[in-house]
Amino acid sequence: MVNVFRSLDESTIWSNEKALDTDYVPDSLPHRESEIQLIARLLLPLSTGRKTPNLFIFGPPGIGKTVVSKKVLKDFEEYSSGRVKGIYINCWDYRTPVSLLSKIVVSLGFPIPRRGISKDEVKEKLLELIEKKRKSIVIVLDEVDKLLIKGQEVLYDLLRINDYVRTPVSLMMISNDPYALKDVDSRIRSSLNVVEIE
Repeated sequence: MVNVFRSLDESTIWSNEKALDTDYVPDSLPHRESEIQLIARLLLPLSTGRKTPNLFIFGPPGIGKTVVSKKVLKDFEEYSSGRVKGIYINCWDYRTPVSLLSKIVVSLGFPIPRRGISKDEVKEKLLELIEKKRKSIVIVLDEVDKLLIKGQEVLYDLLRINDYVRTPVSLMMISNDPYALKDVDSRIRSSLNVVEIE
């Protein structure tokens, strides 16, 4: 009797099954080259430890905002030889201040629980890790409008990180809504220093 798994393993239905994965980032993104170049040009100073503007990327669903940001992060980490760390966060999954800050801390290699710890403790650990790692950081906040419903103060915290660390941190905020940042608190708006990309 033939093993059913062997026959499935030999199937040639897919030439690249990984391309169907939601986290798949292709080597080439046709018709998005100009956006990729613009984002790369804006972020490039981070590779030499200089501050950059924050980015707000918006457009309709399914147009390529997320995959473009992931491609830029992947290429930038490779180009910078480890001097830049990219952190991608979907704000549908991490929409409270503690969960979002904890995700960033975990992405920097320090295990921390999402619950049972105060926002200030997580924030202090984050600042400590950024100083220790000595890497510039790009934090992508996909679906940022979900974060703004209940967690505006964490956006303020993220925007103020550069006041406390020597290596720069930059934000890339992504939304389907071009007006997602319109109603943010005036203190946040004054700290945004944002370049909008449609």
